[in-house]
Amino acid sequence: MKTKLLLLLLLANFTFYAQTNLVPNGGFEKWASATVLSDWTTQNNIAQNTADYWEGFNSARLSFTNSALIPKITTQVSLTAGVTYVVKFKYKYLSSNYNGSHPIVLNISKNGSSTTLSTSYFATNNNWTAVETTFTPDQNLSYNLSISLNTLDNIGFNAIVDHVQIYVKGTEQYTLIPDLSFEKNLIALGHDSGPTDGKVLTANISTLTSLNITSNSNAVGLVKDLTGIQDFTALTLLNCQGQQLTTLDLTKNTALVTLNCQNNLLTNLNISKNSSLTTIICNNNKLTNLDVSEKLALTNLQCTSNKLISLDVLKNTALITLLCDKNSLTSLDISKLIALVTLDCSANLLTSLDASKNIALTSLYCTDNSLTSVNVKNGNNKAFYWNSIYHLSFSGNKDLKCITVDDIVYSNKNWTGNKESGATYALACDGRYTAIPDPRFHLELINLGLDSGNFSGKVLTANISSLKTLDVSSKNITDLTGIEDFTELTSLDCSKNKLSSIDISKNIALTTLNCSYNYTIDFLDVSNNINLKILSCHSLKIRDLNLKNNLKLTQLTCSYNALTSLEIPHNPDFNYLDCSNNRLAQIDVSKNTKLTYFDCSTNKLTNLDVSNNGSLTTFYCNSNNLFNLNVKNGNNLRLSKRNFIDNPNLTCINVDAFSTSSWGPSKDPKAFYNSNCSGENTPYTLIPDPAFEQKLIDIGVDTDGKNGKVITTNISSLKSLDVSSSNITNLTGIEDFTSLTYLDCGSNKISNLNLTQNTVLTTLFCPKNDLEGLSLYKNTFLTYLDCNTNRLKGLNVSYNTALTYLNVSNNSIFNDFQDLYVALNTALTNLNCSYNKLTTLDITRNIALTTFDCSNNLLRTLNANKNSALVTFICNNNKLERLEVTNNVALATFICNDNKLDYLDVTKNVMLNKFDCQYNNLRYLNLKNGNNKNFDMTYSNFANNTLTCINVDDENYSNANWSDRKDAKTVYSSNCATLGVEDSVFEKAVVYPNPTKDQVHINNIVLEKANVYNSLGQLVKSFTFSNGESNNAISLSGLPKGFYYVYLINGDAASAKKIIVE
Repeated sequence: MKTKLLLLLLLANFTFYAQTNLVPNGGFEKWASATVLSDWTTQNNIAQNTADYWEGFNSARLSFTNSALIPKITTQVSLTAGVTYVVKFKYKYLSSNYNGSHPIVLNISKNGSSTTLSTSYFATNNNWTAVETTFTPDQNLSYNLSISLNTLDNIGFNAIVDHVQIYVKGTEQYTLIPDLSFEKNLIALGHDSGPTDGKVLTANISTLTSLNITSNSNAVGLVKDLTGIQDFTALTLLNCQGQQLTTLDLTKNTALVTLNCQNNLLTNLNISKNSSLTTIICNNNKLTNLDVSEKLALTNLQCTSNKLISLDVLKNTALITLLCDKNSLTSLDISKLIALVTLDCSANLLTSLDASKNIALTSLYCTDNSLTSVNVKNGNNKAFYWNSIYHLSFSGNKDLKCITVDDIVYSNKNWTGNKESGATYALACDGRYTAIPDPRFHLELINLGLDSGNFSGKVLTANISSLKTLDVSSKNITDLTGIEDFTELTSLDCSKNKLSSIDISKNIALTTLNCSYNYTIDFLDVSNNINLKILSCHSLKIRDLNLKNNLKLTQLTCSYNALTSLEIPHNPDFNYLDCSNNRLAQIDVSKNTKLTYFDCSTNKLTNLDVSNNGSLTTFYCNSNNLFNLNVKNGNNLRLSKRNFIDNPNLTCINVDAFSTSSWGPSKDPKAFYNSNCSGENTPYTLIPDPAFEQKLIDIGVDTDGKNGKVITTNISSLKSLDVSSSNITNLTGIEDFTSLTYLDCGSNKISNLNLTQNTVLTTLFCPKNDLEGLSLYKNTFLTYLDCNTNRLKGLNVSYNTALTYLNVSNNSIFNDFQDLYVALNTALTNLNCSYNKLTTLDITRNIALTTFDCSNNLLRTLNANKNSALVTFICNNNKLERLEVTNNVALATFICNDNKLDYLDVTKNVMLNKFDCQYNNLRYLNLKNGNNKNFDMTYSNFANNTLTCINVDDENYSNANWSDRKDAKTVYSSNCATLGVEDSVFEKAVVYPNPTKDQVHINNIVLEKANVYNSLGQLVKSFTFSNGESNNAISLSGLPKGFYYVYLINGDAASAKKIIVE
C-alpha cells in the first residue's frame, strides 16, 4: 500500500513539475552551417560532427590545437535563485591521448552572482562518458553555461559533446521498464544506470533515434516484454529480433522508419500509427494478421514463417522486396507493385499468381504452393538471375501445367530446372493445344524450346502461333501435322526429311518455304500462300506446280522433280529460277526481265529464248534437246556462268558479238556462235573414285556425266561439301576444292586424306573411316575436328590453335592410339579422347575446357586443377590413383568410376548433380557439398567395398534416397570420423617420435603405403613400401607446424595415426 501511494505521489509530482531541459539546442541538432551552432556561441575550432553522436544525428566537435586557441561553446540558461538544478552532458574523446593532461571543462557563472560551477573531467577511454552534477544559483539571472577543452602539456586532441541538459532537480520523469532483461539491455547500452530499478529516465530515451537489442547480444537474457518502448518517441530504427516477445505496440513510436522484430513469439504487432515505415522485418513469429495497407512508404516487407492467411499490399506501391513465404496465404495480389524486385511467396496455399505487371522483378520464388496458374509475362524475363544462383523457381506445384512467359524459347533454354517436369512455358495459357503426332517433329519443337520435355503428342498452340521462323530440316520427320497452327510463320525449312505430303494452306504469312529433299512428296499446293517470295522444292516427285496466285515470288528452285510444264508468275522482281532435272518441253521467261540466275538443264526443251533477260549472270541449259537457242540479250558480258553443252541438235547459238571469242567451252564442239566460234578448253579435276564422282553428280556439283573428272570451276568456289556415307575409298580431287570451309567425309572407307590445299577449312568431319594418319599442319583455321573411330596411332594438332572442339575417340580398335599433345590448343572447350590407349595427357593449359572425356584409356595421373571452367569431366576406366577436383567449381557431371582412387573430395563442387565413383579403392569420400539433394541418382553411384563411411549433407536424406548407391557395409554420415577409419585397427603399430620435426618411424607393421593428410583432410604426402619390412620411416620435412594424420595401408586394412609436426 505504501509503494502504491509513493508511486501516485511521484506521478503527481511529475505532472506538476514536468522535467524540462532549459538548455536551448542541447542535442546540437540545429546548425546554421558546419561551424555555426544555433543558440550557442562558439570559439576556436568548433564543428558539426555527423559521424558520431549520442542522440539525434549530430554532436559538437571541439578540437584543441594550442593553448592560445581554447575551443569553447557557450549558451545562456535562465535560472531561479535557491532552486537546485541537475546538470548533465555526454562527451567522447576522439584522440587516443586522453590522460590527466587533457581535461574537458564545465563552467556555469554570471556576473552579479557569487555561485559558480567549474569542474574539469578527464577521460580514461574513447567511449561516451556521462557527466552529472548539480548547481544552485543565488540570483535570478541568465547564467553562462560553457564547455571547453584545456591542456596541461600543449598537445592537441579532439573531443565531441552531446546531450547537454539542465533541469530542476526532483522533476525527473521516468519510464517504467518492468522487464528486467529490457532494462539490463538499456544499462548495457548506456541509456540507463544501474542497479536495475524497473525504470529509466525518460529524458535518456526520448531523443534516441535507434535501439538495437538483438538476441542476447548484451548477455543479459532475452526480453519478453517491451513495455516502456512508447517513450522512445524519436526512434527511427528499432531492432528487437531474437527475443521472446509475444506482443508489440509501437503506436507511440510514430517516427519509426525501420523495424526488425523477427525471431520472436509475436501474435500481435500494432503498427497502425507508424506511417513512415520503409522496412518491416517480422519473420519467424506467430502473427495471424498484419495490416500494412497504410504504410505507403514501405519498400521492404519480410513476414516469412508466420500464420498469415491474407496479406493486402495493393497500396504499398513502393515495395521493392516482399518475402511472405511459409504462411497460409490463399491469394496474393501484386498487380500494383511495379517497383517490386524480389518476391518470395513459397510454401503458402496460393492457387494463382500474376506477376505480369511487375516489370522490375529479378527474383521470384513461388515454390511449394497449390498453384494452377502463373503469369510472369512482364516483358522483362531476361532480367531474372538464372545463370549463377537461381532466383526463379516454380517447382513444388504439381498441378501447375502452364506458365505464361515472355519468350518460350528463352525460358525452355534457361529455366528448364525451375519447374516441375509436367509444366510447360507458354506465351498464353489458354488451354488450346495443337496435335503433333510425329514424335520426331515434337522432339525438335522441344529442342527449339517451343515445348517442354514431355512427349505428350501435343504442344500449346500459344507457343507456336506467333512463331516467325521454323527450321526442322534433317530430322527424319514423316508427318508435319500441326504446322497449320503456326499461323504467323514467315519462314519454314522442312527439307531433308521423310515427308510424303505437306499442307501449308493455313500458313498464309509464309514468305520463304524450303521443303526440298523429301523424296516421296508428289503434290505441293501453294495456291493460298500469296505472300510467298522464295520457294525451294527440289528433289521431290511433283508433276505439277501451280504458281498463278504467287505473284510476289522472286526465287524458285524446283529442280529434280517430274514437272512437264511450268508457268512462271509475271512478277517483275522475279530473279532466280532453277528448274533443272525435270521433264519440261517448253518454258517462257520473256516477261521475267530481272532474271539473274536461270538453270533449266537436263530437261526436254527444244526451243529457248532469253533475249529479253538482259540481267542474266548465270544460265544453264545443258543436257536438253535444243534446236534453237537465242542468248542475244545485249548484255552477254554479264553472263559469267553458262552452259549450253550436251545439246546434240544445236548447231548455231544467237549471241552478242562479245560471245563469239570468249564462250567456246560453253557449247558442244560442233555448235557455233553465229560463225567462226572459238574458245579455251574447260579445266578439269580428276576424280578416280567412282563413288566420289557419283556423289558429286548426285549433289549437282559434277554436271558432265560420269567420266572420271569434274569441271574445276564447279568445285573451286564450293564452301561446303558433305560426301558422308557414300562408300568412298579415295578422295583424290579434294585438293581443288580450295574454298571449302566445311567438309564431311565420315562413314566411308578412306585410308588417306590429303587436305594440304584446303587451307580455309574450319570444320572437318572424318569419323568412321580407315585413316592411319592425318596431317593438318596447313589447316590452321580449323575450329571443329571429329576424327573418331579410325586407325590413328596419334594426332598432331599443335598447328591448329583455333580448335574449340576435338574428338579423337575410339582410335585403338585396330591400332594403339598413344600420342596426343594439346598444350597449344588453349581455345579448346570440348575434348573427347576416350577409348584409346593414352598413358599420359597434359590439359593444364586448356583452361577453357568445359567438356572433357578421357575415359577408357591407361592414364595413371591427371591434373585438372587449372580447368576451373569444366562442367563435364569423364575419366572412368583408367588407372588413376590421385584426382583433385576442388578447383573445378563449375563441375556438374563427374564420372570417375573404375580407377584406383583411394581419396576423393567433392565438397567444393557445389553444382555437381551427376557423380559416379564406384569400383575404385576409396577409403575416404566426402560428398558434403551442400547440393546433395540435387544429385541425379540415375547417373550417380558411390559403391566401393573399401569404404566404411561417406560424408554427406544429410545422412537421413542419403539413407532414404541413396541406399542402393553404396556397399551394404558403408554408412552415410554428416560427420564421418577423420579419414573414415579408426586408430584401433593397427594396435601393435608403433609410430614415433611424436611430436616430430622431420622423420617418423613406423614399426611392428608391414605396410604397402602411407598417406599423410592435413587437418582439413587434404593429401600432402604419400609413401609406397615394397620391401616387406615391418620397420619403416617417412620424412615430414617441409610441412608447416600443426596436426597431421598418417594413413597406414596394408591390403584392405587401414589406420589413421595423429602426428604433431613442430
